[in-house]
Amino acid sequence: MFYHLGKIATRYRWLIVGLWMVAAAIALPFAPQASQVLQSGGFTNPDAESQLAINTLVDKLHFNLNVVQVIFTGQRYTAYDPHFVQETQQALAKVQNWSEVSQIISFTDNSRQISLDRKAAYVNVFLKSSTENTSVLPALEQRLQKVPDLKYSVGGGAVFYQDIQTVSENDLRRAEMLAFPFALIALLFVFRSVIAAILPALVGGCAVIVTLALIFALGYVTPLSIFVLNITTLFGLGLGVDYSLFIVSRFREEIAHGRSIEEAIAVTVATAGRAVAFSGLTVSIGLFGLTFFRINMLHSVGLGGMLVVLLAVLAALTLLPAMLAIIGLRVNALPVRLPRLGRRAAVVENGAADPHHGFWYRLSQVVMRYPVRVFLPVLLLLISFGLPFLGVRFSAPDASILPKNVPSRAAYDLLQTRFNNSDTTPVLLAVQTTGSALTDANIQNLYAYARRIQADPRVERVDSIVSADSRFNLDQYRFMYTHPQLIADPYVGALLKTTVAGNTVLVQVISKYSMLDARSEGLVQTIRNTQPGHGITVLVDGGTAANIDYVDSLYSDFPIALLVISLITFFVLFFLFRSIVLPLKAILMNILSILASYGALVVIFQDGFLHQVLGFTPLGFVEASSPILLFCTLFGLSMDYEVFLLSRVQEAFWQTGDNRRAVALGLQRSGGIITSAAVIVIVVAACFATADMILVKALGLGMALAVFLDASLVRGLLVPATMRLLGDWNWWLPFVGVQRHPPALAEYLVAEEHTAEQPIVDAQDQDLHIGGKK
Repeated sequence: MFYHLGKIATRYRWLIVGLWMVAAAIALPFAPQASQVLQSGGFTNPDAESQLAINTLVDKLHFNLNVVQVIFTGQRYTAYDPHFVQETQQALAKVQNWSEVSQIISFTDNSRQISLDRKAAYVNVFLKSSTENTSVLPALEQRLQKVPDLKYSVGGGAVFYQDIQTVSENDLRRAEMLAFPFALIALLFVFRSVIAAILPALVGGCAVIVTLALIFALGYVTPLSIFVLNITTLFGLGLGVDYSLFIVSRFREEIAHGRSIEEAIAVTVATAGRAVAFSGLTVSIGLFGLTFFRINMLHSVGLGGMLVVLLAVLAALTLLPAMLAIIGLRVNALPVRLPRLGRRAAVVENGAADPHHGFWYRLSQVVMRYPVRVFLPVLLLLISFGLPFLGVRFSAPDASILPKNVPSRAAYDLLQTRFNNSDTTPVLLAVQTTGSALTDANIQNLYAYARRIQADPRVERVDSIVSADSRFNLDQYRFMYTHPQLIADPYVGALLKTTVAGNTVLVQVISKYSMLDARSEGLVQTIRNTQPGHGITVLVDGGTAANIDYVDSLYSDFPIALLVISLITFFVLFFLFRSIVLPLKAILMNILSILASYGALVVIFQDGFLHQVLGFTPLGFVEASSPILLFCTLFGLSMDYEVFLLSRVQEAFWQTGDNRRAVALGLQRSGGIITSAAVIVIVVAACFATADMILVKALGLGMALAVFLDASLVRGLLVPATMRLLGDWNWWLPFVGVQRHPPALAEYLVAEEHTAEQPIVDAQDQDLHIGGKK
């Protein structure tokens, strides 16, 4: 099939290039608009208890989630000073009667909104729109008036989502500006030809543009997260360039062997193209695992990632061969004299590298001679890299993932450092009774339940209609709520109006500890595990509860995704290599390199190693989705190099029938080009590691580290050593035995006929010019 696909690409080259040009031209106006249809949120599980609690409060109490906090700070007056109050009222004058505002609660109404040093205070502005709708924020900020003695900061959920959108778009633009030129420079070092270097960059860029346009259309059909933009560009550039690199390199090899243009393309697609197709399939399988998660951010990244990978493969198998058919021998035109990436192989008279000399040949001989001495130290080193992950602490993303100079992060830091942050992140209980909550029996049951919670040593206080004033006893509460018209206390009256509706009551529990403290998490679990009795049901929300549900949701879905990815990958590799052992070995090797990157996540982002160099504030935790994103992306990406290495080993084994020689030749033939491909992915991923958003920075840095370890230690040393130790068991198939000959596939037999007697070399180890002559 692949051999004939190469023939078709050659025959209809102008038509194929024309169709891709039309697709790119149509996509170009829509690709930059993709961010307009994407959502900034997507970190919640709709089935989680915390989300069900919020749904209940919104439905029954019309609970307003869209709160913008305007934080006033000053040095001259305290928040209790009339001048301070007067200036805050002046600043909010145009906000007070604005049609988009449903309610304003000032620090004059609730003294807990005053900072511990009394020099700052915040006002809660409740907006009528949803939290994800950030369109009203510019108008709100325009209505806020500057005052002489106070400064103000604006924070809250809507501001956080707006900042995520802004920072993500800025990160993407910066990464693109860095990735394109650096990838092109790396390609020039690999090919030492302007034409050959430009082709992979064009294919990768084309795949990204078409994918972004499709995401723009898909965003109108299903909700997608803003983070899909980053993964699309990262994978589109990295893999699009990688796949094209393998195709162009193999084409140059075939041209160097004296083949015609048409035959060279057919053989290239039948060999390197086949590996690209299966590699793209394994990468897509890893990303497919993300679609099993109920968190929309991961689901979106999985969809966008699969889309761009499939388009990158399609472009590498159709557009690139068609362009090569048009360019022909001019692929080596405009040579550039540059230092080489890696060691140079010895070159013989016909322009092909001598397979018995060069760095990769010498390395392969060392590994084949001392497999145990190579295997054990490398294995122990990779395991040691992953050990810090044993101390990982997971958490949901908050404003701390953003840079310090954006509004929501500045407001977040103010609340954390100058206020009692337990007051700003209460545990919310959606309590539902049998019948009206204000009946005599239900008031008695609620009072007993609130006192039971208050007795917990981790609780600072309980705010509810039955704990509004510590001076009141049960009989007084029963009398008040039996005769609500007699309530004179404005605080109790407001509490009754805003926290009770029918059989639903809002109870707020204030912990003595911070939101992410283990004792606060234990408190939430205790409340959830304690049955109130008397027909009362309780759903728990709040920052701590949402964090617990976010982590639990991710890691309850993760085993399913892990199993599906591993099984599908196993069967794909089994079909490709016709072996039981090689797929199992490939999966284990991938897990090793991924675990090493997990250790780096903990050391860098949780513990803060190199945080000043990388430009971020240590979180003290690892954002819970980062290991999952890394696993699903790196599993396929690492398998990418495994497929290319084993494809060359398999070719050599079918030619020689000798496992040791085949492994050595496979490493020698593919080591240089895999290293070059890895360098390009590392360069692209490192450009994304410059992001201000810690989620994107962690993904970029984790990918760069994992690919470096994978291409050097794993594919260069561990895999060959393992295959040397396994011997002919590498190629064992049940009921058949060791496969020493290729399967009866017409396309592969054709390719073998043309390659069986000729050494396969790396294009980067040749001095190629037009016609393949030196």
